[in-house]
Amino acid sequence: PVVIIPEMISPNNDGKNDLFFLQSYNVSELQIFNRWGQVVFSASAKNPVAWNGKCNSAGCNGKLLPEGVYFIVFDYRDGLHKQVNANIYLKQ
Repeated sequence: PVVIIPEMISPNNDGKNDLFFLQSYNVSELQIFNRWGQVVFSASAKNPVAWNGKCNSAGCNGKLLPEGVYFIVFDYRDGLHKQVNANIYLKQ
């Protein structure tokens, strides 16, 4: 399947681009990294795959991340599709 990754999300609760999600695809793992290469969000097929701009990694207490560019990596792990890498801008 073709996956369309938005260029930006703005989790300001206005109902427009508040979330980044891949729920309709068979993604086995999703990771989002900050510019220093630290994982700030991860999800798997066992958990809902949606990002609202908050960190869910250990030590960040679910805080909203700073505005900026983040790096998305997701994997189908189905043997048919390659890992996908992309950038997304988080606007506050």
